[in-house]
Amino acid sequence: GPDWMWARNPRPGSWRLIGGGGLELDASPEGLGSLHIDNLLLRRETEHRYEARTVLSFGAENVREEAGLVCYAGFANWVSCCLSRREDGTPRGGEPVVRLAADRNGVREVLGQAPLGAGDGESPAAVELRIVVEGQTRRFFWRPADAAAWTEVGTVEDARFLSGEAVTVGKAHTGTLVGLY
Repeated sequence: GPDWMWARNPRPGSWRLIGGGGLELDASPEGLGSLHIDNLLLRRETEHRYEARTVLSFGAENVREEAGLVCYAGFANWVSCCLSRREDGTPRGGEPVVRLAADRNGVREVLGQAPLGAGDGESPAAVELRIVVEGQTRRFFWRPADAAAWTEVGTVEDARFLSGEAVTVGKAHTGTLVGLY
């Protein structure tokens, strides 16, 4: 709909509408901290309390590949909940995880990682991610798409770093945005 916007122009053919109202995005070779990320689809936050969800299927091949939900003020100020691989110091990374990470004026920090599998090395085919926003508090959850219970990945108690006034590296959008990548 008209409320959605790309942060950058997407590569031609890099996204498709699929059956049942779904959207398929190609992975970008660039991350959220890049000015060249081209698969970041966002909408402006208009309420102080809301919930955002998405269901996704994604199998990261290395620790740099990720897909998920993001609260975004600019390339140096964001918090994301994504599917990726555990950051363990190797290029490939460890087992598949749901990772919560934040970038505050160019300083990236992993805030939490939850293994996707049940310890058997198998990951669910589809995963649902959820952000619950209550003022400046943002809570992040995940579950297999066919499950009822949510697992909390982590909480950002004070998300003021997502406001334009707090951005000191790069430029900020007018207001915080929420979306997927």
